[in-house]
Amino acid sequence: MAGKRFRLPREGHTMQFRFESFNLTNTPRFGQPVGGMLRAATGTINRADEPRRLQFGLKHLF
Repeated sequence: MAGKRFRLPREGHTMQFRFESFNLTNTPRFGQPVGGMLRAATGTINRADEPRRLQFGLKHLF
């Protein structure tokens, strides 16, 4: 998370900007392959973790 707070001209008012990232490098972590020798899907991977997610926020505090 990264953020910056800015003072506004009105007394006691500020603006807050925030940036958050999850899995920033977008590195996949795959699930385990399907096991069993007699199945058609043997060796396939059907799951992966969450993809890259970026989030921005702007808040007015008064």
